[in-house]
Amino acid sequence: MSLKHAILGFLNYGPSSGYDLKKAFDASVQHFWPADQSQIYRTLAQLADEGWAEMELVEQDDRPDRKVYHITAAGRQELRTWLASHFPHEIYRQPWLIQVFFAAQLADDEVLALFQHEAGALRRRLAASGDLGAGDDSGGELFDAALEAAVKRFQDRHGLGSDSVVGAKTLKALAVPVAERIRQIELNLERWRWLPRDLGRRYVLVNIPDFTLQVIEDGSEVLAMRTVVGRSYRRTPVMSDTIKYLVINPYWEVPTTLAVKDKLPEIRKDPEFLARQKFHVYQGWGSDQREIDPAGVDWQRVDGRNFPYRLRQDPGPLNALGRVKFMFPNKFDVYIHDTPSRELFRSPERAASSGCIRVEAALDLAEVLLRPAPDWNREAIAKTIASLETRTVPLPEPIAVHLQYWTAWADAAGTVHFRDDVYERDSRLAAALALPPPEGTGGAEQDQEASR
Repeated sequence: MSLKHAILGFLNYGPSSGYDLKKAFDASVQHFWPADQSQIYRTLAQLADEGWAEMELVEQDDRPDRKVYHITAAGRQELRTWLASHFPHEIYRQPWLIQVFFAAQLADDEVLALFQHEAGALRRRLAASGDLGAGDDSGGELFDAALEAAVKRFQDRHGLGSDSVVGAKTLKALAVPVAERIRQIELNLERWRWLPRDLGRRYVLVNIPDFTLQVIEDGSEVLAMRTVVGRSYRRTPVMSDTIKYLVINPYWEVPTTLAVKDKLPEIRKDPEFLARQKFHVYQGWGSDQREIDPAGVDWQRVDGRNFPYRLRQDPGPLNALGRVKFMFPNKFDVYIHDTPSRELFRSPERAASSGCIRVEAALDLAEVLLRPAPDWNREAIAKTIASLETRTVPLPEPIAVHLQYWTAWADAAGTVHFRDDVYERDSRLAAALALPPPEGTGGAEQDQEASR
C-alpha cells in the first residue's frame, strides 16, 4: 500500500470526519507505512495539492492553528478505485469492513475471511425479509449482482438511499428485530384508524418521516416529490386542512422567534447580511409601520427581550420561501413552499426546516393544483415568476392536504416500507396504547392526543 492510500483510508474510515493528526493520525498511518512524521505531513500537503484532501485550522487545546485534514470527494473516488483493484469480491462496497482494515489493523487475508463469513449472513438476512428472492440466491459467499440488488431493495424500503453500500445505517436497519417491526406496523395501523375513510377525490399527502409529498387524484398518484420537514425541535405538525390559494413571488415575513434565534446572530456577525439577502427592517404595524435603516441599529444590544423589529425578505431567488408558497391557513402557521436551498434534497434524511414543508418541485405542484384554471398553465406561472410581481392566486378547486406521520406502510404493490421515527412518536404512542382508557371515555382520542 502506498503512503497516499494509507492516509486517504484513515481520513475516510477513521473514527470521525476530521483528525487531529498529532494525537490520532501518525501511529495509525505508520502501521501501514514505516514513515516518519515529516514524510506523513509532506504527503498530506501533496494530497491537498492534488485535491484529494483539504486542511482547515481549528482551535483545539487552546491552540487556534491546529491542522485538521478531511478527505474530499475526489479523494474518496481515488480511494474507491484503489480498493476496487486491491480487494476481491467487491469488499470495498462494505465500508465497515474497510474501516476494520484501516482502523483495527487487520491483514488483507483476515479482512477477506471476515467478509466471506458476513456476506453469507447478509444473504440469509435479506432472504428472510424477502429482499433476496429464492431464485436469486446462489448461496455463495460473494457480493454478487443478486446480493447487490437485494441490498438496494432493502435500502429503498427503509429510505436509506439505494447505493448498495452496507454502511452503518443499513446495518442498524438490518439489526431491528422482527417483533419491533411488527409493533411498528401495529402503531401505524392505529394512526390510520384516526383518519377518515375518504381522504378526498383529490388531495395532497405529506408523509413526514418519509420526507415526501404526493398528489392523489381518483386514487392514483399524479405527482410525487421529495420534501424537507421540520427539525426535531421545530416539528411539522400532524394535521389535515384545505389548500385554498398559492402566492407567487412571496415576501417572507420572518417570525419573531426565527428572527431572534436564526437571523440576529447573522446580523451581528455580518453588517452586510441584511442588504445582501434582500431583507428590510420595519418597526410598527399597519399605518404606523415605518422602515428602519439597519445601519442605525446597535444590533449588539438587541436580544430576544428587546427586539421591536420585523424582518421582511423581498421576492426573488434568495427568498427563503422560494418562488411559490401554498397556503392552508391554520393555527400552527405552517404551509408548503419552494426553497432556494436545493442541496438539502440530496440527503436521504431531510428534517431541516422550521416546521413548514419545503418541496423539491414547487412549479410542478403549482401547475397540477392550478390545472383546472385555463389562464394558469406552466408558461403563465413561469412568466409571473420572472416578473418578480407578487400574485395571490386562488385555487379554482381547493384541495385537501394531509400532513401525516407514518413510519410503516405498504405501497400499491404490497411492499412494506419502514422509516425512522424522526420525532420519536412511535414510543409515545406505544406507551399510550399500553394504558387502560379512562372510564366512560373512548380510547382512540386519548391515544391520538398522547402521541402528538
